[in-house]
Amino acid sequence: MSIKLNWCSNIKNMRYGKSDCQTLIAQMHKFDLKQALFDQSYIENLDTPLIWWIICKSFSNFLEILAIHIFGIISHSALYERLFSTLS
Repeated sequence: MSIKLNWCSNIKNMRYGKSDCQTLIAQMHKFDLKQALFDQSYIENLDTPLIWWIICKSFSNFLEILAIHIFGIISHSALYERLFSTLS
């Protein structure tokens, strides 16, 4: 629960509102349960994570934007290494 609250405060810092935060959390729940949009198959050696996330289009694509942003982080940067180590 605290992780989701931290995401909400980060979203607010990026000028998104409370309803946007709630939409992101709902999308995270649907992703976790592999519900509609997030039930797409992933074919190793043909798909990439970026392609998979682009296929998961929705009207409010907050989770897609977040995932693509995370994939774009260079993991050898000291700041991001600390971030990834705290996320486990």
